[in-house]
Amino acid sequence: MSDDFFKGRGLDKFKDIGFNFNKESLSQAKFINPQEEITRQIQDNLRKQIGVVNATKRKEEEYKQEVLQTLKGIENNTVGLTEVIPLLSKSIGNQEDILNYLKEALSISASETKEEAVSKWRTVMNKATEVTTDYETVQKLQDLPIQY
Repeated sequence: MSDDFFKGRGLDKFKDIGFNFNKESLSQAKFINPQEEITRQIQDNLRKQIGVVNATKRKEEEYKQEVLQTLKGIENNTVGLTEVIPLLSKSIGNQEDILNYLKEALSISASETKEEAVSKWRTVMNKATEVTTDYETVQKLQDLPIQY
């Protein structure tokens, strides 16, 4: 495309846009009005640009939705962490209690007399009963309806 073709025809503003017309192609297409051809090419180019813009917007929206879903998933997965941390620290304390119960139960076998073994057995059983009773009490309290 030569600059001469655009000069004096009112086409200077279209030179840098990148339309596919030149002097030879327009003169060969005698049945096509050059202004109609330019208009058609402008419309085709605009349609392509609008298609690219729409595709870009659609991809951006899809990306935003994926990010949002990912963030919601992270939020849902981390909601219980504030509750889990105290439970873990309490669990460590409970494990120490269980270990102590096991030590007491194993100490029964080290008893020298039958009376000592029975006494240790009774102590371990009383502690186990106490824990079970406490657990059942907590369960019953949780099942009570809350009245405001």
